[in-house]
Amino acid sequence: MIKTKDYMKERIYSFAASGLVVVVWMVFFSPYAPAIKSETKLADIVIETNSEENSKPILVFPIKGKSILDVISKYGESRGNGNRIHEGIDIPAPKGTPVLAVQDGTIEKIVNRGKGGKQIWLKSGDRTFFYAHLDDWQVTAGQKVKQGDIIANVGNTGNASKTRPHLHLGIYLGSRKTVNPDRFNWINP
Repeated sequence: MIKTKDYMKERIYSFAASGLVVVVWMVFFSPYAPAIKSETKLADIVIETNSEENSKPILVFPIKGKSILDVISKYGESRGNGNRIHEGIDIPAPKGTPVLAVQDGTIEKIVNRGKGGKQIWLKSGDRTFFYAHLDDWQVTAGQKVKQGDIIANVGNTGNASKTRPHLHLGIYLGSRKTVNPDRFNWINP
């Protein structure tokens, strides 16, 4: 938010880029407002940088060289003839591509069953990261991992057996509340 003299209206747009916060200040004048006066000082403008965007947790994108722009199936898309929603994102990659831990944590469980096929559940604080359709895993249950560690390889197991290889990543708060991955800042290692 910007606070200035009454004769101007302002807007501030902030976004994160390469670990830096960039602030773009745009000033819009009403037709009746006087021009900016020379006595306007920088001290008259206060910029609060503690925005929601800046407080988003930073996660490593789970496939090196890919980004959120590569997602082929987004969170919230309709599934099962409209009976449910997609509770994660799908990222295409060649079979065998390394899959990375998005955050420090503990491998909670490793299973091979159901729609997810070969799966890893990574617990980190109040979040659980669900990796599915894996070809293979590189970790064991109970193992501690660091952000960016290789934990698995991309595959097309489970209900993805007739699709091209991809990683399904779901993010959960608590036991079963899904979270839109757009709520996070993603970086590539």
